[in-house]
Amino acid sequence: MSPDFYIRRYLKFEHINGVSYYELRDVRGYFFELGENNYDGHDDYDNEDLIRKELLDKLYNDVIHYCLTPKKDIIIYENNEFVNEQLKEKYLPIIQDKINGNYVEKYCVHKDDGNFSNISEITKITKCEIRYEIGTKSLTNGPYFYLSNGDTIEE
Repeated sequence: MSPDFYIRRYLKFEHINGVSYYELRDVRGYFFELGENNYDGHDDYDNEDLIRKELLDKLYNDVIHYCLTPKKDIIIYENNEFVNEQLKEKYLPIIQDKINGNYVEKYCVHKDDGNFSNISEITKITKCEIRYEIGTKSLTNGPYFYLSNGDTIEE
């Protein structure tokens, strides 16, 4: 089954020379059906069925909105230290890969604006995400991006 939407997660490195990015693994997302196929077209709809269908349609639209709303950005590193030890264990190897050039981006959502060569040059690291529905636009043509504040942009 193909996904209904993708979640693109990335790290945003703010450093003394500009801003750099590290794209994390994409996550596939799925909407679910809320009983929309309960009617086969031969049933006689009564008022109660129509009210139920309207409620299900509204709930389904609310689910789609919820699924496409990104989580808030998470600060991982600030003021020359990690927020906690677990984040340090998880993200320090990724930072080292970025510094050593062991990381190659497949599909760039953002372009680096300057580089850093040492973790001491980094002022802040934030984990961000963009969510977009399949079928709106393809990755190569530029999907509709949903920013962490909920705004939609086309790129």
